[in-house]
Amino acid sequence: VVVTADFKNYAGDEILSQAERDTISKYKHIYEEATKTQGFPWQILATLHYREYSLKVSNPSNLQGIYQLYSYTQGGKNSNAFSPAGPVSEEEFLRQSKIAAEIVKQKEPELTERPDAKVVKRFFFKYNGTAKAYINQALDMGFTKEQADIGEGSPYVMSRADAKRDSTKGGMSWTMYTGDHSKTSGHNETNFGAYVVYLALGGLTDG
Repeated sequence: VVVTADFKNYAGDEILSQAERDTISKYKHIYEEATKTQGFPWQILATLHYREYSLKVSNPSNLQGIYQLYSYTQGGKNSNAFSPAGPVSEEEFLRQSKIAAEIVKQKEPELTERPDAKVVKRFFFKYNGTAKAYINQALDMGFTKEQADIGEGSPYVMSRADAKRDSTKGGMSWTMYTGDHSKTSGHNETNFGAYVVYLALGGLTDG
């Protein structure tokens, strides 16, 4: 069990604070509007907003936008860059959300309104970057190559999903990219993985 009936993780830890849940509820209409023509759950976009920019509605200084669209903006350096940095209107948030939703569907065409759990994990892994270090990490944890290829060894996807992947309890640590092209080992990741957050938001899977 990754997320319990009361929306906590396997260890009973609160996945989203009340303030975070309130923020997501405030902007649910944005996520829904942006995803309705793409045919996948709004919770996918809300999860990316949470994981990529801590639910802030502003342009970051790297100009990659609220959803950190690195390739789309070429690292914030091309004409697609989201500028200026700073707070944005709801209209701009919706515009960026629609762009992100299109990119989501391009990255993972198999996402549906009730997607396969493996597809959801694989999408989040693709979005963060299918780093070889994370594939090797999954294999070292005892996952199969198929499981490794959908992100079972990625902290971005599966942090705090179970005891094997919960560095906050002192039993393990992650090899992890903490920035663009910046990797560290022995990392204690306190954030919940995207797949865990997706389920905590009520995101459906075929299972």
